[in-house]
Amino acid sequence: FNIILGLAILAIGVSGISTSSPLLLWLLNYNGFSSFDYEPVIPWFGIFALGFGTSALLSRKIRKPRHASQPVFVKPITFLGRNTLLIYLLHQPILFGVLMLLGLI
Repeated sequence: FNIILGLAILAIGVSGISTSSPLLLWLLNYNGFSSFDYEPVIPWFGIFALGFGTSALLSRKIRKPRHASQPVFVKPITFLGRNTLLIYLLHQPILFGVLMLLGLI
């Protein structure tokens, strides 16, 4: 289902459909509006849905045992992936301190 949805949303986005309503600015291309940091949800959500659907198909075909042994280097990567908020919150004051020290030099 996600692959079909992704293809449909991607087709809508590529077809050049745009809007003149400011309420739909986040969703479609907006006539007369340009900005470097603006990207509408359509077609990019279509690409996300395609990836989500493809991964679901591939994960069905490639079944691994739930407790398969993993290489040693995977453990730290798993820790980073499971604690991203903590890492994000801790790195901010560390970077700030490093930049302050560099400013003193």
